[in-house]
Amino acid sequence: MSRTMMLNKLRQSATETACALLCLAGPSAVANGLSQTLLSGEAWMDLRNGLRILALLLGYMLWVRWRERRPVHELGLTGAARETGLGLLVGGLMVALSVGAMAWGGAYQVQAINGPGHALALLPLVLSLAALEEILFRLILLRLMERWLGTGWGLFISSLLFGLAHLGMGPATVASTLLLGLEGGLLFGAAYLLTRRIWLCLGLHIGWNFVQMGIFSADATLALKRVGWLQASIDGPAWLTGGIHGMEASVPAALLCLSVGAVLLTLAIRRGQWQDRRTVGKPQHCGA
Repeated sequence: MSRTMMLNKLRQSATETACALLCLAGPSAVANGLSQTLLSGEAWMDLRNGLRILALLLGYMLWVRWRERRPVHELGLTGAARETGLGLLVGGLMVALSVGAMAWGGAYQVQAINGPGHALALLPLVLSLAALEEILFRLILLRLMERWLGTGWGLFISSLLFGLAHLGMGPATVASTLLLGLEGGLLFGAAYLLTRRIWLCLGLHIGWNFVQMGIFSADATLALKRVGWLQASIDGPAWLTGGIHGMEASVPAALLCLSVGAVLLTLAIRRGQWQDRRTVGKPQHCGA
């Protein structure tokens, strides 16, 4: 491909990406404005998040059907339950192994067992945050950046933005958010690339967050102190517990995320889902 053709393609891709983000931002801005005005207060938080999710999905589906002129296969329901269930299982198991490592090292000790209502009360928050983040960072940013720059840069940029979006959470630092972006961005991004659908990465995200917060009360940041089914004391070396940044900053959790993410990414590459700049725009295989 000549330099002129490359520049034209990059210019076209950049324009398309900017237009897509504007189309997606329109419904989201309206939903945010209405929800903040009409549904203010903590009691309406879950409903506000639900409206944001619907607005993002509406803008995304309109863009894909209007501009890309194709079915929105990444939201197709065939096989969705299987992929989501697999993600829930793997994500929950990863957290259980990370907490098990803390318990083995004497850093995690159960103090009380609460009723299941403590876990269920966190479910709306877990579902809404996972859905918002997967739609925004994988379905929109990763896919659009990939169409512009190729899979490698798309995965890197979306992962970096995913980490930086958590910078304002509790005592998060630039280092901890970059680690979160590397872990979660690779894990969830690889899950999307493998299937080219939202369901596996969404299941992984929900399974991780719900088991972490709702079951083990090992929140992403200990400063938030959400209490789930097991009320526990977490006290030990930072490499094992993640310190004030929570379990996700621990060495066991990081190794698990990177290992599983690497496996998923390898499977995606073997399935032909990796695109460099020379192959951007060619048809992709979809479905698990």
